[in-house]
Amino acid sequence: MKKLVCLFCCMLGFVLTFAQTTTRDKVNAVLQKKGEAKLLIKAQEQDLELLARTVSLDYRYGEEYLAYVNKKQFERFCETGLDYRLFEDNGPKTVLMAETTDEMLSWNRYPVYGIYVEMMQDFARQYGTLCRLDTIGFSTDNRLILALACGSDVHSDQGKPKFFYSSSIHGDELLGMIMLLRLADHLLGSYQTDASARRILDSIDLFICPLANPDGAYGWNENSVTGARRYNANYVDLNRNFPDPVYGAHSDNEEYQDETLAFMDYAKKNRFDISINIHGGAEVCNYPWDCWPTDERTHPDREWFRKICSSFIDSVRVYAPSAYFTGINPEGMTDGSDWYNVFGGRQDYHNWFLRCRELTLEISNTKTPSSDMLTTYWDYLKGGLISFMESTLEGVNGTVTSAENNQAIDSANVEVIELDNYNLNIITKADGYYYRGLPAGEYTLKINAEGYRDTLIQITVPYNELLRLDIRLQPSDVGIKDTRIAERDVKIYPNPCSKSLCIEAKNGIAFEILDMNSRTVHKGRLDNSTHTVDVSFLPAGYYIMNLYGRDNKLKCSKSFVKR
Repeated sequence: MKKLVCLFCCMLGFVLTFAQTTTRDKVNAVLQKKGEAKLLIKAQEQDLELLARTVSLDYRYGEEYLAYVNKKQFERFCETGLDYRLFEDNGPKTVLMAETTDEMLSWNRYPVYGIYVEMMQDFARQYGTLCRLDTIGFSTDNRLILALACGSDVHSDQGKPKFFYSSSIHGDELLGMIMLLRLADHLLGSYQTDASARRILDSIDLFICPLANPDGAYGWNENSVTGARRYNANYVDLNRNFPDPVYGAHSDNEEYQDETLAFMDYAKKNRFDISINIHGGAEVCNYPWDCWPTDERTHPDREWFRKICSSFIDSVRVYAPSAYFTGINPEGMTDGSDWYNVFGGRQDYHNWFLRCRELTLEISNTKTPSSDMLTTYWDYLKGGLISFMESTLEGVNGTVTSAENNQAIDSANVEVIELDNYNLNIITKADGYYYRGLPAGEYTLKINAEGYRDTLIQITVPYNELLRLDIRLQPSDVGIKDTRIAERDVKIYPNPCSKSLCIEAKNGIAFEILDMNSRTVHKGRLDNSTHTVDVSFLPAGYYIMNLYGRDNKLKCSKSFVKR
């Protein structure tokens, strides 16, 4: 009996080894032909961080995990000893290609590469007062990586929130490319007739990059996307190729690719405030962090991310089937790493290193849907894509300048005391402009810059409105004594107010009331510790109360609402 058991065990081991060897041969054959392969991996939760650093994890697929590998990754993966099998797609989709711009008018085709470039050039030519065409850079195979910069004053920097939409950093996830091309067409084409389009282009600087990985999208040839691949021409996953908050540079063990360097330079140049990176393969809004689970760290703007994601989901569910954006969870949104780990992703790079608020938007379970579904997805997504841009119209913005010479202060820190941690405050741009998306509520801003005194300002962010708050910093070498009044020693009430405003402050200081355009609308002196100020003559709106000391230096600022 013992001999039979031993024989059976040996045979079983041989069968399993043979089966795994056969699978390995199949994967190597695919890698030899295509340069990348898809695996379904059996893994436990404790294996996910190792997997994220070994392969390019995509998403959970039933009880397994779908992952991409190139040759180097597959060799490293085989050392883990985890069970896997080759994932094979379920047959070809009907993908029609447009070989002329006229064939794109119905929006039920994917453009060949030359037509994609021509469409981007046509937008800039046709709507020259509303957009320009930027070359972000060139791909490994020397294809253009393009972006449309859109806005009513796109040829000047007027101090507006900067919003970056991009798609298809994974070359086989191409629905987003069509959605962003169509979004650009809608906004530019209807600027004169559609109030929503006009409001967006008047209020924000919008950047649209429909195709971040042209070498992946046109991996087979420039006339078809049927051979599209996830990786670039060097078989590197671009969305694992950025500096990582946890593992630093080259967490994927690859050199920075031409595409990665181009996007890093473009982001540093433009200093985006909000960014959406569109993907496919799932249906979910994925906000930071990808590298830290929530039990380790959450983003200070987590609630704001969830708010704008909720607005997006509410918009798409008006037109989409009830099951749309419910595959990962019923909410349709997730903390990134609670779904699965990503290291070296662009989302965390933008958030951690550049203080840009970026989230990842997965818009379809099918990465490149059949051509006949493209107009249907636009009907689903149009309102949601617009809602993300409109989310920039709530929060606080303004400029930070020097009280001494009124010059803009570049790289001043604007911190929300109640929220910010890990140095994730925002930073002013070269023209002194800053923007911070915030849900409605009361906050304390701390503003500081080298050579200037720290300034604390209490603000009330209105619901669905953008509070304008221009800030003047005092040089640090002026009057180091009695520089501030403690915030706790100053009270203004009621807030909101209608007829009068009470100010409690010691030391007999003066006051000045500014409107949201930084114009002085009222001022006077406070002779007692409690003073009543008549504000009945002021129009309803939001105001800043500046309080000054006996030396006429600014001591404290508070915001209030006049009903």
